[in-house]
Amino acid sequence: MVPGIAAAGTSAMSGFTGTLWGMAVPLGGVIAVLGASAYSRENRGRVIITPIALFVLLFLLGLLPSFNSVPSPIFGIGGGLVVLAFMGIVWNWIKTRSKLSRGERIGADLKILGYLCFLFTAWFLCGLLGAPTFLLSPELNSQYSSIESAVKMAVYNVFIPFVVGWILVSVGHLISGKSTRAK
Repeated sequence: MVPGIAAAGTSAMSGFTGTLWGMAVPLGGVIAVLGASAYSRENRGRVIITPIALFVLLFLLGLLPSFNSVPSPIFGIGGGLVVLAFMGIVWNWIKTRSKLSRGERIGADLKILGYLCFLFTAWFLCGLLGAPTFLLSPELNSQYSSIESAVKMAVYNVFIPFVVGWILVSVGHLISGKSTRAK
């Protein structure tokens, strides 16, 4: 994919096709949620509106102007909100775990481990983009780090925990769902 883009130039990533490619996974996620909602035949009002609103918000955020430098306060506030959200998930897990059946507890435990992987991913993504590898500031990267160390961090500290987190959350949902249906 990358050699093809490089051969075509940056024009391959612009215009309608570039936008469509850049939004393919978010759009696919929205379509998946809408399809699952239609399949469930439940009251779908909020389930239909929420993913569409998230997609529109993501699209609109992409239209905002670029930054000339790294907006540290945005990353600091965002990181704080991620930690608060994680603590809320842990608090809910602590309060509800004892009331679950054995199978549901296993599912809940797998999900909390998945969320922990997402927290690791968020933390190391900050290190990848900011200190110590400075990928958002190439002049600092060349002075204080290297592309090799950034790639190592991207693979081992960001990508692998991210994939493991998704697998744990997915298996946790499957186990929780089977336990709930078995009741």
